[in-house]
Amino acid sequence: MEGFIRNLFKDVIENECYDEKLIDKYFSDEYVQCVNNVNLDFNTFKKHIQKLKSKVKKHHV
Repeated sequence: MEGFIRNLFKDVIENECYDEKLIDKYFSDEYVQCVNNVNLDFNTFKKHIQKLKSKVKKHHV
């Protein structure tokens, strides 16, 4: 499980490019995330990740 989580962060979060296929690989289409007390469904979560990628130039987890 640790390797899965490590790869998820490397592929989805640390990757400078937005890749929807990688998000689909790691997350269920039933995934829900709470951001600032707002529940994001899977498609809204992907838009959130895409927006983060446009705002943040470099990140390391």
